[in-house]
Amino acid sequence: MATLLLLSVSLLNVLSQPRPVSGLRAHASAIVVESRGESFVLVPGWDGLLVALEPRSLLRVWSVRLPAPDGKQVYLRATPVSVDGKLVVAYQSGTFDEYRDRLEIESHHVRVIDLERRAVDLEFPALIVDAQVPDAQGTGTVDFFPPTAMATAALAYGRSDPASAGYVYVSYGGGGAGGDIQPWHGWVFELDLDRWRRLGANQAISGVFLTTPESSCGADGVAGDSTMICGGGVWAPAGPQVYPTEAGFELLVPTGNGQLDLTRKDYSQSLVRLRPGLRFEPGCDETLCARFDPRDPTLACIESCRDLFVTRRLEDDPPLHPAPNQCEDMTYLECLAAFDYDLGANAPVKVETPRGSFYVQGGKEGSLYLIDASHMGTLYDREQVVPLCADRGNVASCDPAGFGAMFTQPALGEVDGTPVVVVSSYAASPLRGAGLAAFRIVFPDGKPTLERMWEAPTFDSPEAKKHFRPYPSRPVIAPFGPDREPHVWAIDAGTAESQGTLFGGRLRDGEVTVREPLPSPGASFVRPLVHDDFLYVQTDPGVHAFQLVPR
Repeated sequence: MATLLLLSVSLLNVLSQPRPVSGLRAHASAIVVESRGESFVLVPGWDGLLVALEPRSLLRVWSVRLPAPDGKQVYLRATPVSVDGKLVVAYQSGTFDEYRDRLEIESHHVRVIDLERRAVDLEFPALIVDAQVPDAQGTGTVDFFPPTAMATAALAYGRSDPASAGYVYVSYGGGGAGGDIQPWHGWVFELDLDRWRRLGANQAISGVFLTTPESSCGADGVAGDSTMICGGGVWAPAGPQVYPTEAGFELLVPTGNGQLDLTRKDYSQSLVRLRPGLRFEPGCDETLCARFDPRDPTLACIESCRDLFVTRRLEDDPPLHPAPNQCEDMTYLECLAAFDYDLGANAPVKVETPRGSFYVQGGKEGSLYLIDASHMGTLYDREQVVPLCADRGNVASCDPAGFGAMFTQPALGEVDGTPVVVVSSYAASPLRGAGLAAFRIVFPDGKPTLERMWEAPTFDSPEAKKHFRPYPSRPVIAPFGPDREPHVWAIDAGTAESQGTLFGGRLRDGEVTVREPLPSPGASFVRPLVHDDFLYVQTDPGVHAFQLVPR
């Protein structure tokens, strides 16, 4: 088995500390930033301390503390975005316990950091996020409600005019105290960097997209994660995805549980394609969708949509069975709601082939969807990556409500000129295996289909039933070894009582060549960082650097 050169096993010797150290715990992914002609690994600490590390030694070189209102704390979960010497950061402030388990969110903020000055950029005044938009009936309004919103999704950036500074996209889902609490919605805000700097914070927001424009969300303070009211949170850690187009760019936004009703412009459990300005026209046939059933929409309606994909089963797919005797009398959407299976837990990737363009999108229930990129209502294939229940007669083999099987974004690579996507998965039961799975798009009889290439570790192996129990990291592809063979890398987080493990598998065949124990539990949901032939892995707490290619 291959071994990795571990350059540094901790950040500021944090592993010797029995308690977390300020700024070293992170829910957001580490990123590379440029400052004063040098590259740094920047770790966005969950308490608002942005720590810049020298890439080789991982020594702390500089840091910036995000400001909070007097007497309040910062909670940062969304991965920032670096743009032309600036770092745009979204976070929430309020009152939290040390581990951010108990939350009282009072306001949401976006600030810009000047990477040359290594300080908050005062040319961009402090922005407190707020919005009020008309509701579905046009008789009331929906207000952005800070206590039940959370910025979890990575910030995205788009620019179609090279003469402009471009746009940053900040997204929100549920996640206040106790989880998805009513009233909650999915929000996306477009920030015009030119207007923000020139005209001030009041003019910074140039577009707002609300996934569920409902002013009535049932009783306030009630959990909504397993209901079909309001919701539609935009919270996948990978965030909305930006892809260039001939006219500029498009923004792909996955949404989570909640109300789906195209006649009311409610877009839960969907993948939505937006344009600059957050303009959205789903392009659905109004006649076919006139009598929309939110719990079981007609296939003709949702297939007619050009810029909207609604999660669903294919005609010959078996029904979901998350647990014995569950969901047998439910529609697919009802079952997803009952078990808190968000499509929006995952983010898509765009795959270009000589025979067309596709989006590959996962669902929390463990499915992988192959969607036509030109007409998103067309679903070519749906593959169950990990079975939700291996034995319907054995409760121990099934998943508890809300746990799911996939919480990721596919990594995109290539083998022999053919695009390959790899996803990470997980399982609650020790009777079921999980881990990495690779798929390629093939065209039997001319129809695009997802073909499983390999699993790593093989899902029926004891190793796959031991690892990938809680949520793993997202996968990333990077070369390894003197021959620079492409490998897929992912963090098995382990548990609070056990170490994490870094897995590395060959992209071409899935053979696991690296199993590197980590000094502490690995970080879930993050994307391992690849920079200059080094792999940076986050743990709880700590950052570790591995040299992938010898020099």
